[in-house]
Amino acid sequence: MDMLESLISDGEKIIDGYNNAVQERYGRVQGIEYETWMGKIKCFADSRLKGNPMKDELDLMYKKRNNYLGTTAVEKVLGILYATQSAILVEEVKMGMKIFISHSSKDKKYGDLLVGLLRGLGLEREEIIYTSNDIYGIPLRRNIYDYLRNNIDAEIHILFLLSENYFNSVACLNEMGASWLAQKDHTIIGVPNFDFSMQQFNECCLDSKEMGLLMNNYIRIAEFKAIIENKFGKRIDDIEWQSVLEEYKIKMHDLIN
Repeated sequence: MDMLESLISDGEKIIDGYNNAVQERYGRVQGIEYETWMGKIKCFADSRLKGNPMKDELDLMYKKRNNYLGTTAVEKVLGILYATQSAILVEEVKMGMKIFISHSSKDKKYGDLLVGLLRGLGLEREEIIYTSNDIYGIPLRRNIYDYLRNNIDAEIHILFLLSENYFNSVACLNEMGASWLAQKDHTIIGVPNFDFSMQQFNECCLDSKEMGLLMNNYIRIAEFKAIIENKFGKRIDDIEWQSVLEEYKIKMHDLIN
């Protein structure tokens, strides 16, 4: 149990102990157990919450710890701790979430463009796994298959960048099969000339009835933006998005013309 969970548990026990005891009508929580708990709260705020608004709230509650009737002070502190715990959990989920771009190395030019779009949407380097660029690839001295397997097993959103090259690659089809078995959330993206009616796509393990998008379908790209924002908690304003999209269109035009 980490320190935050321990503090929450101890606070709940203090409330239970107060409620189970015979108290004066206008009594309040007090005593060594309570003072020790509040001291730990102060230490936790000083050591773990520097720069966090929750620290100011806990510091104030420490100063006013003897100004409340009944269990009010403990309840207020627990409310702050619950909120802090929720914020930490959300942040851990966001930090743990990654994008894995399953693609053929022969389609690197399209993969590079997709990575640029993701970075434009606010994703950090550590949130993207893209093996055609060492910056986003497999860490040095790590086994490539173990690394990919571990990440597919983790919290991940997979982008299948489909093309004829993809379906002609045994490695790509193995990635697709492993991802499908792991039942991971995914988005199907076709390179500009990809034909979603091709036999290999309709016979693969992905659901061919699932709506995919072509990289040069800019209306669908806007929908894709919303998916990424929701998954990763990212937001860019409309003006910035128009700049990102315009740069994407220009680079796409250069690739297909």
